[in-house]
Amino acid sequence: MELQQNEYGREGTCFCNLVNAEIEFELCDDETPEAYGEKCAEAVGNMPPELIRDILEAAKRYCLFFTNLCRESAGEQFDPDEFPPVTEDTPAEEMRKYFSISGVCVDDPDDPAQIGYRLSGECDWEIEHGIEADILDGKLVYLGAFEMNSPWAEPDPDNEWNFANKN
Repeated sequence: MELQQNEYGREGTCFCNLVNAEIEFELCDDETPEAYGEKCAEAVGNMPPELIRDILEAAKRYCLFFTNLCRESAGEQFDPDEFPPVTEDTPAEEMRKYFSISGVCVDDPDDPAQIGYRLSGECDWEIEHGIEADILDGKLVYLGAFEMNSPWAEPDPDNEWNFANKN
């Protein structure tokens, strides 16, 4: 992987098997070793099926929660055509068509023996804040609106806006 320096860090591209495409890749801290970044890029390209399933299921929970929140807030003004036609019965695999991942950011690791990165992109149900998925050692620790979280942050199991929680 070849990285170029920009004003925010070092960037390039890597393959992401979740979306089956090349996405933007960035080492977000000057201190992050390129060798660590290469390990993270490899992990993004080889996400196991269980992790992909967890991301898709969490994306479905996020979509349903946000759509219901908007429905309650808008009342009679709610327009279901502005949201994906996702229901409790929608297979999680179908969520792929309602969001896209366009980038991965790797921060300086708290523990270089662990692989941690943040995926980000857009989703059809929350156009303003998009989607973020934080992965630590092959486990989804956060999925929700783009918040620039860190996979190293201690996840709050009671955070109803973290759809990695299976509440």
